[in-house]
Amino acid sequence: MAIARKYVPHVLSQWGKVQRIDGGDTIHASELVAMNENSRDATYVRYQLLVDKYATQRRRTPEFVPQDFYGQLRRIFVLELPPSAELRTDEASTLLLAAIQSVKTQEASDVQRVFYKDDGALDVVDLASIQCVVGRVYDTQRNSYGIIDRSGPLARAVFVDDSETPS
Repeated sequence: MAIARKYVPHVLSQWGKVQRIDGGDTIHASELVAMNENSRDATYVRYQLLVDKYATQRRRTPEFVPQDFYGQLRRIFVLELPPSAELRTDEASTLLLAAIQSVKTQEASDVQRVFYKDDGALDVVDLASIQCVVGRVYDTQRNSYGIIDRSGPLARAVFVDDSETPS
């Protein structure tokens, strides 16, 4: 952590919007972009992270699997990183991070929909982990929000193991 702190500037650049490649969704950062009363809320997203499926078993070797999460994009941070032996980088690079207020989801047994009532932790993740914008609709019977994800099964992250070096 001490090494990473040396490379984080005291003042960060921030973006209010980002668009997925090839004409995809434009995603807004809720704390940086004002929303009109009659506009679509493009701040809620589905993002995918690798999670250790044996996290509760301390002595077991970790095995990471993709898992979907939902939340509200709050901010997008832009970090310009110099070449560094400590960071194992040969060239300058740009790191894009997303601050996402996660939501505590629950599956409904009677419909194929994910619902949430409460916010979860604030996650700071690689911006590339965001898969798509999702909608949400308030369900008065459940007293919670239903998440509308129309992205389909093909809109999923591909994780590459950077630790493997090509021969």
